[in-house]
Amino acid sequence: VDLGILGLDQVERTGREIADLSGAEATFHHLVTKLATEVWEHLDEEEGELLPALVDAIGVDAANELGDELARASAAAAR
Repeated sequence: VDLGILGLDQVERTGREIADLSGAEATFHHLVTKLATEVWEHLDEEEGELLPALVDAIGVDAANELGDELARASAAAAR
């Protein structure tokens, strides 16, 4: 079982729970805090485990090239 995928699934579930609320509910603040925690945990896992494993698998040069391509795509999408 890929814990990264499970973590992302939890982030998505919590986001859907929040989307169903108006913001006035007693649970709103708790769910927003929970969502922020889940997002940070997911990012920490990706940075600490998944990205190093990717670099090991494809090599530093290919990882740098991939990062450059992602940055260009992100910049183009922001336009």
